[in-house]
Amino acid sequence: MYRGCFLRRRERALRGASPVGSTLLLALLILGGLVATSVVMGAIVVTRLRTIRLMDDRVLASYAAESGVEDLLYQVRKASNLTSITAERALDRGAVWQRTGRATVEELLVTVPRDAVEQLDLFDPSGALDQAVGIQALRLYVQRPDPSAWLEVTWVPWLASGAWAPSMGRALFGPSELESERRVDLLAHPIGGAAVAYRVRIRAIAGSLGTVRIRATSDRDGQQLVSFPARVQARSVGRRGNAQSALQVSFPARFPLAPIFDYVVFSECDLVKGDEVRCPQ
Repeated sequence: MYRGCFLRRRERALRGASPVGSTLLLALLILGGLVATSVVMGAIVVTRLRTIRLMDDRVLASYAAESGVEDLLYQVRKASNLTSITAERALDRGAVWQRTGRATVEELLVTVPRDAVEQLDLFDPSGALDQAVGIQALRLYVQRPDPSAWLEVTWVPWLASGAWAPSMGRALFGPSELESERRVDLLAHPIGGAAVAYRVRIRAIAGSLGTVRIRATSDRDGQQLVSFPARVQARSVGRRGNAQSALQVSFPARFPLAPIFDYVVFSECDLVKGDEVRCPQ
């Protein structure tokens, strides 16, 4: 009896209950979802804005690093100023570049693909024409060459008389020999005698040599390492905001002993490859 009365009272209470509580709970759930969505969207927008700003800073930092290299080229090639390799300068829009370097290089890294030639001009432009460069041998180590690659090294001495030697030296190394460091004796050229400078060419035959590490020595046995003369090595770092970009360069401080081309053809006629020669009447 009592149980039946309790159940009837409970049913009447449920039928007379107000829906305000359910509506309030639903409103809180919807409001919480909107707040969470707003927070997530705001975080995404802020992240995108920061990324765009960082990209702009990176571009300006890259341009600043290039400006440091261009200024170095001007100082070395035009102004003949080797004391300004290390420098720093502020640019517009908050960018700045900082450059460090030196006018001597202890080691050269060159990339020589198949059938390509890399030329090294070993001379001291600050000395007299008959002053020896102080290099008698080269040590070369080929990193990860092709299995079929050969290394050819040719060199022409520059004599104290101010002329090129009439003949050149040559060394050839096969694939098995490239597994270890090789030495090239620059004094072992056919004419012998005293040479003050050299023009060296490194060529890859039948395969790519990849990266070749080159070091110079002041003795024929390749023991006393010396720096390469008249060669600038520098690192330029550009900064803007939280971004920075770096460039590293290495180039001759003076123009090489020989011109870029092996020969020059002068003609009053128009020379067109694969076509007829047309001369003005």
